[in-house]
Amino acid sequence: SLDRLVALVEAGNREPVSTGHQALLRRLRALFRDLTLSPAAAFVFLALVAIDIARLRAELLRHALLRESGLAS
Repeated sequence: SLDRLVALVEAGNREPVSTGHQALLRRLRALFRDLTLSPAAAFVFLALVAIDIARLRAELLRHALLRESGLAS
């Protein structure tokens, strides 16, 4: 929930990336390398981009919450 996220940001903590998430990233990267000349590589690439965008969105939200709370420098 948003309250939990705000509490984590105020405490200076970040949620660790789960081992399942890390395994998914490793598998997608391996698939992308293996399927480089295949049309399926485009979809794997899009999945990797979506993960990166989600990560960026989380960092932007974290920064906005820090700035709003006055904790950002």
